[in-house]
Amino acid sequence: MAKLTKKQRRERKRRLWLIAAPFILFAAMFWPLIGIVPTSGNEPPDPVKVLDYQANYDVDAGGDLQAVETLTAQFPNGRHGIFRYWDHVDPNNDDKRYLPNVESVTLDGHSEPTDVYEMGADRYTVAKVGDPDVLLTAGTHVYQIRYSIAGVITPVGAGPVPVFVSNSGQPQGSGDESVFWWNVVANGWRMPIANANVTVNLPSPALGVACSAATAPDKAEGPCTISGTGTTQIKAAAKGIPAYGGMTLRAGMPAAAPEQTTTPWPWQLDPVLGRSAPEAFRVVVLAILTGALGFALVLLTRERRPGLPVLYEPPEGLGPVQTVFMAEETPGEHDLAATVFHLAQQGLLDITSKPRSWTAVATDRLTPEAFAAADPVSQAVLTGLSLSVPGNEFTASNSRAKGIVLDQTRTAIKHAVVKWADDAGLVRLSAVGVLGRVLWVLAVIAIPFALTGWKAPTGVTIIPLAFAVTGYPLMKMGKLRRRTRAGRDMWSRAGGFQRMLSTPSSELRFDFSARQEFFLPYLPYAVAFGVAKQWSEKYHDEVDEPPPTPNWINYSSRRLTPASLLTAVGSFETTVTSTISAYQSGSSSSSSGSGGGGSVGGGGGGGGGGSW
Repeated sequence: MAKLTKKQRRERKRRLWLIAAPFILFAAMFWPLIGIVPTSGNEPPDPVKVLDYQANYDVDAGGDLQAVETLTAQFPNGRHGIFRYWDHVDPNNDDKRYLPNVESVTLDGHSEPTDVYEMGADRYTVAKVGDPDVLLTAGTHVYQIRYSIAGVITPVGAGPVPVFVSNSGQPQGSGDESVFWWNVVANGWRMPIANANVTVNLPSPALGVACSAATAPDKAEGPCTISGTGTTQIKAAAKGIPAYGGMTLRAGMPAAAPEQTTTPWPWQLDPVLGRSAPEAFRVVVLAILTGALGFALVLLTRERRPGLPVLYEPPEGLGPVQTVFMAEETPGEHDLAATVFHLAQQGLLDITSKPRSWTAVATDRLTPEAFAAADPVSQAVLTGLSLSVPGNEFTASNSRAKGIVLDQTRTAIKHAVVKWADDAGLVRLSAVGVLGRVLWVLAVIAIPFALTGWKAPTGVTIIPLAFAVTGYPLMKMGKLRRRTRAGRDMWSRAGGFQRMLSTPSSELRFDFSARQEFFLPYLPYAVAFGVAKQWSEKYHDEVDEPPPTPNWINYSSRRLTPASLLTAVGSFETTVTSTISAYQSGSSSSSSGSGGGGSVGGGGGGGGGGSW
């Protein structure tokens, strides 16, 4: 298999990035799902005992719940307060979420510090009540928690209907169209509840009412007292609810259920997609728009390609890197090698190439006058490699010190060619290019915040990432500038010369029999454009003999064949790359808990709490 050129390898890397980007995005969006496991509810019982649990639930015609929970509890020494958590998931309907809005928490009639957050892959809302620097006095304390939850009335038959054990009435009355099915005492409380009394005010009379409670150590469902069937006020009570027990109430109503907000995905995807299908849709639309914006900016920064007449010489006064810059908006990957060869071809440097190193020596012809007459890129290379004085030498080897020099020199090349083009009036800053680059940087900065720093689903990551992917070409060097009229004329001539160097002789005749003397002077230009192989093969095909040997480079082969030419150039480039890599690698080295559990009789209102 033929060895790939650097340009081909670069193109392959670009394609691999485009293929890998969706998988990277997928992993970035779905990382919150790693390690999601159901909560076991096997924590040991809490040392606090709830003496009395009073709950009042007011449900309006819109299906919104206003709740007040009052806990009278006996505390030992060493506790800071309580925590209360709510399960967002409805076991009867995977599309529904119950999201609490904690309005206030009081302790013994006074407001108490409360930290509200989400946990368990955003499945639970937790309210941690108390001050970590303050311990409660031992004895009886009263907590009151006020919160609201939207959409607690559901249509009859929504989702799978679990078994509901009842001791009073029927789970569903005749003519029921909606149902309030709720864990009126959540079954995740870590402490036992001696006495529980619940009042539920409904928007319409309950035709069929049932309740069940866990009142035994084995949490077997048992009796609870219930009253109010046929009215809008239902009362339920139970005694001796053990830790991780609970009480569930179901009341059927003749009125239709209000419209509910649902999601077409299971709760496990909430950290990624959120809890609203319209919001997820808006995220997708915004991602498409930002991706389209990035693509549009890339198109706007592209310049209409001029005609490229075949030219048999480079633009007057331009060195190899300058010629490549005007043709391709970049100094090219071979900028350093091409410039060193260009200086050697002019007799200013002697080069010795070895398999793992190369040495450049400044000749006697490199006088101050010759240095001043050199193009700006050549001056940058001579200065960067300390070769501006005859007799000075530079050896590139696989060392960090030499890597620093080469890396700095390549940076100097880029600055020198851009400054030259600016000073010559060949390019100017592009407002679109500058704007695009600023937006691209902001998009990249936004990605980690979208993943970890925002209180938003990780799916929003696709918004900045879409722009970062489609707008990636904006980071290319040439996108910050546009060619002027004079620059476009220079582009046409530089591109025409490139065409002559790279076009096969069968398609474009170049009479080397009359122009053999041009092969070596144009060789550094061919190296700069990455077409040294094509240029040497063109000579070989036309003259039917190996290309002439440059006297400014010493290497093992006496005759310069296409293969030996590529070996010499490749050795130089490999040494540059490995040396810089050595430099770069050296530089780089320079308290609360919650329990889950099922529902005594299904329905919403799952959750619980404990002390800390």
